[in-house]
Amino acid sequence: MVVLLCRVYADPAVTNVRASQRAGTKLVDIYYDLSGGTPPISVTMQASSNAGATYVVPVGNATGSLGANVTAGTNRKITWNAGADWDQNVSTTVRFRVIATDAGALVAPQLISPNNGAPSFVLKPTFSWNAVPGADSYRITIKQGNVIAVNEVVSGTSFKPVANLSPGYFQWFVSARSGENEGPVSELRTIHIILLGGGGEI
Repeated sequence: MVVLLCRVYADPAVTNVRASQRAGTKLVDIYYDLSGGTPPISVTMQASSNAGATYVVPVGNATGSLGANVTAGTNRKITWNAGADWDQNVSTTVRFRVIATDAGALVAPQLISPNNGAPSFVLKPTFSWNAVPGADSYRITIKQGNVIAVNEVVSGTSFKPVANLSPGYFQWFVSARSGENEGPVSELRTIHIILLGGGGEI
């Protein structure tokens, strides 16, 4: 994996973002400067393997200056274990996006699974996403074309439909909630439900 460029989306101000892979390892260090905002500040990170077209690379095994209660300062550091999240993958167009928000502001959840475009041979697949600081519930929407198949508010960071999904392509996304306040929606992902011979849940 080669890290070429870092992009920034920040509010409050995130600047001077840079990243490098540790020689001989699958660990990537991402540094940034953080200023402004009203503490505590929440920071999330996203990764792209296609020059920023989509940010769907899993970064669940990241530690350091991210999550809730990040303090302002220079050289804030995030360490991402790419070997744990993205092993056996190589890209020369990796991009990182660091997002900082004031206390109380909700950010879009980061989807974990299923992967975008993944086939599912079960009719009740489990959908999962990362926790958002400050959120007490999440809304998951699953739709087929313009038809909403699922629109549920759940307390955790995973969801399994009660009823079978019909074979075909579905799109799904998640938003974080705090009381009656609802944050921005996540990226949109597609899942392909495939019915094997015999029908029913598998």
